[in-house]
Amino acid sequence: MLDPKLDLVKILATLLASAENVLMASVQINKEGIVAPTAGVTTRSKAKAVEPYPGYNLRLINQDDRCVWTASTDGMFTTSSAYDLLAMHGVKRTQLAHLWHPAFYRRTAIFAWNLLYRAVPVDSRISDQGVPMVSFKLIRWILPSKGLVLNVDGASKGNPGACGGGGCVRDCNGNLLFAFAHYYGFGSSLVAESRSLCDGLRLALEHAFNLAEIRSDSLTLVNSISSGKVPSWKCLHWWRDALSIIQTFDINIKHIYRQANQLADALANAQVIALVGWFSSALGSRVHPPGC
Repeated sequence: MLDPKLDLVKILATLLASAENVLMASVQINKEGIVAPTAGVTTRSKAKAVEPYPGYNLRLINQDDRCVWTASTDGMFTTSSAYDLLAMHGVKRTQLAHLWHPAFYRRTAIFAWNLLYRAVPVDSRISDQGVPMVSFKLIRWILPSKGLVLNVDGASKGNPGACGGGGCVRDCNGNLLFAFAHYYGFGSSLVAESRSLCDGLRLALEHAFNLAEIRSDSLTLVNSISSGKVPSWKCLHWWRDALSIIQTFDINIKHIYRQANQLADALANAQVIALVGWFSSALGSRVHPPGC
């Protein structure tokens, strides 16, 4: 009977030799045991077994390990061989099998293909390339959640120049309850914004409308009301009255974009343009003031 230790070494050597690449010394194993590697033999060797005697004799070839690129005949990696390997078989995507069906609209198929391969210049794709994007926002007038809302706006042709203001009150269903348009004479846009706010609040109290919200496209006016600091001494009289009413009835005021305040803007501009046009025609030369 063989030594159990020798049998264990035989088994391990046989398993290691069956692998494609083995890092071990070139050895010989026979019935008598393990023969030490010869002098000068490289210890990093690729194990390729010659047909051994069944379980008793094993021989390892004395060669250095190296990587082989199986896609080329010489075993060296080249870009062309990698391309040929991929072009031959392609990339299988079974979920896109019906994309190029003749019944599918061709332009839609091409767009879907570009979309799947991130070739469509959408915002996220352009941002990934380091190109700064300009954001777009959908702007519209939004119904109030409850109560009544007052929209106000002022206009000044020349700033300072002929100015006026307008506004409207709507309910939570968007129904128009009342609107106003006033001409203020000569003044700045901030004066027109303050006077239109004051007029709108006074008219709402006069008609017993309980306002829940005020909307204006003048960020300066909204910030001044929120902070309690008058923006200019020229509008102090109307600004102070408006602030007093807002604080008394606890009315919320918020800033909106001009595109969501078109009705109040049209009322303010219409009154100014109408009166300026009338005065100009009375003087013999009709003037069309620039838009503000």
